[in-house]
Amino acid sequence: MVTGVTTWNEVTSQTFASHESPVIADYTPDYLVVGAEVVSLGDDDIVKTVTYTADEQKLTVTFIDDTTGETLKMVIKSGPSSADTGYNTASDIKNYTDAHYELVSDSTNGANLVFDHDANIEQHYAVHLKHHTNHRTDTKSVHRTIHYTYADGTPAGDDVVQTASFTRNGQYDQVTHETAWGDWTENQNLGQVVSPKIDGYTASQDVVAEMAVTPTSEDSEITVVYGKAPDKSRKPNQPAQPEKPGQIDYQGQPQEIPSASAETRNKLPQTGDDNDSALAAGFIGLTSLLAMLGLGKKRKQD
Repeated sequence: MVTGVTTWNEVTSQTFASHESPVIADYTPDYLVVGAEVVSLGDDDIVKTVTYTADEQKLTVTFIDDTTGETLKMVIKSGPSSADTGYNTASDIKNYTDAHYELVSDSTNGANLVFDHDANIEQHYAVHLKHHTNHRTDTKSVHRTIHYTYADGTPAGDDVVQTASFTRNGQYDQVTHETAWGDWTENQNLGQVVSPKIDGYTASQDVVAEMAVTPTSEDSEITVVYGKAPDKSRKPNQPAQPEKPGQIDYQGQPQEIPSASAETRNKLPQTGDDNDSALAAGFIGLTSLLAMLGLGKKRKQD
C-alpha cells in the first residue's frame, strides 16, 4: 500500500580509520599517524592538520694552521634544512690575515652557508692557513789580531787583523716571531803571518801559525815581542887579553931594597950576619908577593 510516508532506519555511529602521515625528506610531521576516530550522526565535520617541521641540520667550519698542523678554530652551526646560516668565513679569515697568516684554501669559497636536506650527514668545511714568513740572513765575523811590541811594551809595528766571515739563512715567522735558521757556511782558516824583520832585534815568533776557526770561535789576540839581538861579533865567555902579557907593573911598589953598608956588616957579630941574611930574604919574598898582587889587579882592570 502506498502511504507516501518515508520510514528511516536508525543509523549507528561510524569510525574513521587511522591514517599515517606521508614521509617528506628532511621534515618531521607532528603526527606520524592520525588516529582513528568514531563519529555519530549529528557530529560536526572533523579537520585534522599535520604540520611538518624541517629536520635539524648541523654544519662545521674548521680553521687549520698548516704550519703547525693545529686546529685554530671550529665554527658550529645548526638549523633547519635549506635554511641560510647567515655565516660566511670572510670575517674570520680577515682576523687571521691581520695576524700575519696567509690563506691557503677555503672550501666554502667565501659564500654564505646553507643547511642541506640530509639530517644523517653533517656538513664539514675547512679553511687552511699558514704563517707568513720573511727571509733573513745572519752574518758573523771572527777576528785574530796580531800585536808587535818591544820588550818594554812600546809598539814595534802596525797590528795585523785577520777576519773570517760566516753567513746563514733563515725564515722569520711573523706569527710566532721566531726565526728558523739554517746551517752556517763552512769553517775557515786564518793564514799564517810572517813576523816583520827589525834590524838589531829578534822576534819571539818568526811566524804566527795558521789557525782554523768556526762560527762559534771567539776573537783572539797574539803578541809578538821583539828583544835586543845578541852581539854576534864577540864570542860569549871569551876573556879579554892584556896588551903585554906577562909584564908586571911595579908602579907604586918599592923598586929596590937597599942592603946594609959593608961597614955596618963588618961591625956586626956573626949572629948579626945571619939575622941580616934572614931579613934580606924576607924582604925579597915580600917584594915578589906584592909584584904578583899588582899583576893580578892589572889583569882585572884590563
